[in-house]
Amino acid sequence: MRAQKLLKQYERLYTKVTRGKRLSPKRIRELDAKRTAGTITSKDLSGRLMEIFPGELKGLTPKEIKEICK
Repeated sequence: MRAQKLLKQYERLYTKVTRGKRLSPKRIRELDAKRTAGTITSKDLSGRLMEIFPGELKGLTPKEIKEICK
């Protein structure tokens, strides 16, 4: 569940983890496009979020994570 949440709510969680820092509008658009296309992975996330991403699920898309977690 943590991995799926990080891939869906990256903007809010990044601000929370970095104590108020925000992603640039350009970066948000890039991540939004990947999320919409279903191709976002942990490798696309910023460093702080990547650190807390579950290790066994790194590099997987949301669809692949959902299949594993059934």
